[in-house]
Amino acid sequence: MRNYTAIAANAINGLDETDDLWGPNGRPLNAFGEELEPDPEPDPEDEDTAAPFFMVAPYLVWRQCGGPEEGGWYYDAGEPVLGAWLPAPVVCKTRAEANGAQEVMQAALDAGANAGLRDKYSVFSSGVYEAHVTAGYPHAFPG
Repeated sequence: MRNYTAIAANAINGLDETDDLWGPNGRPLNAFGEELEPDPEPDPEDEDTAAPFFMVAPYLVWRQCGGPEEGGWYYDAGEPVLGAWLPAPVVCKTRAEANGAQEVMQAALDAGANAGLRDKYSVFSSGVYEAHVTAGYPHAFPG
């Protein structure tokens, strides 16, 4: 495989294609003749580095719970929803950009789609709309 960046850098420094562009470890050389370090592999456990993009999407979120006879358990569950009355999902490159978009979307949901809905902690609630950030495409939770 040809390293065109190294070829261009060496051409600037007066070297031609026949000059050695590879270091002793098989890595390409930079314009100063130093071996380039390989890009670090993304940590699969860290979703911020492993994700190619982040999405902010509206979710319908409700409370799942069981009575005291089942241990009194509860947790939030939700699924992404699309609707003409809801904000469209937003694609972002960074987690910080997605967090900013999440705040804007949540404010729009609170002023619009959530108006008149019962709180998700109410036993009479059928769910509320929340903006959630996901690494990659939106998916239902819990998993």
